[in-house]
Amino acid sequence: MLVVETALDKPKWTLIHLAKNSDITASVSKTTVYGVIAISVVCVLFLLFSIFFFSQIINPVKLITEKMKAVEREGYAKQIEPIGRGEIFELTNTFNRMTGEIIKRGEERDKKEKERLSLELQMLQYQITPHFIINTLNSIKIMAQISAQTNIVKITEAFMRLLASVLGKKGNMATVGEEIENIRHYVYIMKIRFGEKFDVQYELEDGIGSLPMLSFLFQPIVENAIIHGFCDMYGGGLLVIRGYRAENKLIFEITDNGGGIDERTLERIMDEKTSVNKGFLSMGVYNVEQRIKLNYGDEYGLTITSRKNESTRVTLRLPVLPVSLVSDGARHD
Repeated sequence: MLVVETALDKPKWTLIHLAKNSDITASVSKTTVYGVIAISVVCVLFLLFSIFFFSQIINPVKLITEKMKAVEREGYAKQIEPIGRGEIFELTNTFNRMTGEIIKRGEERDKKEKERLSLELQMLQYQITPHFIINTLNSIKIMAQISAQTNIVKITEAFMRLLASVLGKKGNMATVGEEIENIRHYVYIMKIRFGEKFDVQYELEDGIGSLPMLSFLFQPIVENAIIHGFCDMYGGGLLVIRGYRAENKLIFEITDNGGGIDERTLERIMDEKTSVNKGFLSMGVYNVEQRIKLNYGDEYGLTITSRKNESTRVTLRLPVLPVSLVSDGARHD
């Protein structure tokens, strides 16, 4: 109980007031209870929010960060399961798209590198025992000279020069002039084989002879034109090799007036499995297309247009490269 004493002057009384403590503190106790309940609710909500925050935001961000560090540290991309909601879910999807693109480009790079190595291996196969072959042909040439066999001397000499350009080649670059010179030797040999049923014209823009290009791009195309384009002709065949610069590209057009190519044959020529022929280099048109794209990109390559019983044109698109890519001794104008 709470006792309160109050003295009065008139009359001389003393007032005594008695009050229960429970009545006095009732409102305070009620407020305290409500306060405790409110604080407890806030603590529970804060705990739930913390759990949600860590599970839906912090942990996903931490996981993405760890994956990014793994990509940086290990050098290859990893994907994660989409987690979280809203922006976090979109962030994980964006990360997966990014790593997916990295993986895709890495696979494409590895595929192109394997194809490049395969093509380079094929080029190396042409360099087996060059001195033995050339020395043997030189002996045949000397024997033909002694016997006054002019045609044998000329075809042997042309074949020797053609083999020297293939077997003794270092690297995969040559000048336009070297490539045209190799084609001249090859055409001479093919004329001996097929007779004078065709002729070749060269129309080259001044100054492009010293420009570098991939070696042995012309020969499979010229061979295809001679063997397939002029096979049913008895004379009058014409093959025109035209080269010029246009829009910072080096363009070559190889056109023949032979029998043309139907659509089915054209597909077979450009097919990887059937493109290898039995000619001088055993290297088909598909190989030429792939070598250009692997070395220069998809912007470059070749296209074939043909009209049955009229003509066929193969157009090569190459970049204009600096002359410094080939040695001074290999330049021709």
